[in-house]
Amino acid sequence: MCNTAAMPRTPARRPDDEGRRAELIAAASRVIAEHGIAAATTRRIAEEAGVPTGLVHYWFAGKDELLEAVITDT
Repeated sequence: MCNTAAMPRTPARRPDDEGRRAELIAAASRVIAEHGIAAATTRRIAEEAGVPTGLVHYWFAGKDELLEAVITDT
């Protein structure tokens, strides 16, 4: 018998999830363009995207990964 209670759950993705990821990348691009790379904190990027800060960390391991996505996805 499989003990599913001990297995970590992966959150279910919704159809708009990729749009949210793209919006975070776009928000990071806007923050960098307007305020510079030093001002591109996860908090400011989340505010620019209009989402809770935790959502940034749901999609990206940290600021460096998000900034890498800004470079590679644009």
